[in-house]
Amino acid sequence: MKKFILSFLTAFFTLTAFAQNDKIDSLKRLLPDQQGKEKVATLNALTKALGIAERYNEIGGFAKEAYDLAESLGDADGFAVANKRLGALYFIKGNYADGEEYTHGALKYFEQTCK
Repeated sequence: MKKFILSFLTAFFTLTAFAQNDKIDSLKRLLPDQQGKEKVATLNALTKALGIAERYNEIGGFAKEAYDLAESLGDADGFAVANKRLGALYFIKGNYADGEEYTHGALKYFEQTCK
């Protein structure tokens, strides 16, 4: 029974990892043809998928691009999510001061957009 459970869990997590990688690849393929808020949403979805896949070294560039683009567009929702993703990334990397700054920035924009 233990071997069955171990085999099942191994297969489950392997398939989940492959599915996540497919999602990441699909999102990356969408980016070149997108602009505006649509691109911000895709960048934020990509950073989420990368985080779930624990591919933290790839998140920073996409999260910063989402942050900058959302800020330039005045996209409060996209900007809040990008702040949240950057905050989480900095916390994971042990940079708690920047993590706190971006997380507080996210909170500020979520409070504005959820009213």
